[in-house]
Amino acid sequence: MICLIDKKTSEITISFTDQDPMVAAIMADTLQHRLQNYITEYRTKKARTDYEYYSKMAVKSKRQYEKAQRNYAAFSDANSDLMLQSYRAKGDQLENEMQLQFNVYNQMSVQMKAAEAKIQERTPAFTVIQSAFMPIKPSNHRSIKLFIFLFLGGMADAIWVLYLRKAISQIKNNGE
Repeated sequence: MICLIDKKTSEITISFTDQDPMVAAIMADTLQHRLQNYITEYRTKKARTDYEYYSKMAVKSKRQYEKAQRNYAAFSDANSDLMLQSYRAKGDQLENEMQLQFNVYNQMSVQMKAAEAKIQERTPAFTVIQSAFMPIKPSNHRSIKLFIFLFLGGMADAIWVLYLRKAISQIKNNGE
């Protein structure tokens, strides 16, 4: 397996070699998908954490806003005909509380949308220039190795026949 990274272009080249071309293609494809998932996970982790936090806060603030809205509505309905300042002050306080909760809810919704946009912004775009494929010829060079050894064997045999056999027989004849 070979994994080359070009830092200038952020291009990652994956190459996998095996005796079985189908296994090599499957491994390269699997490695590509796992690498894409890891890079995406790594680059968007903080943005997704922020999004989850703001989502929870938006849900919580919406519940608080709805509770404040119900309190204000119940108080307004029960005390609509009264002219006492204390009731008006209480009504104003409940209205302000409701408005405050609405503002918090609105701000959390805005933050949640911004975090969602940041996830999209930080998600890298992947382009597969050349997908995994099964080569037509085997990736190991058995035929080349076979020809090299046949050639070396032929050369050794030729040297034996042409030179060494005569030299050895002359040495034996001289020694006897």
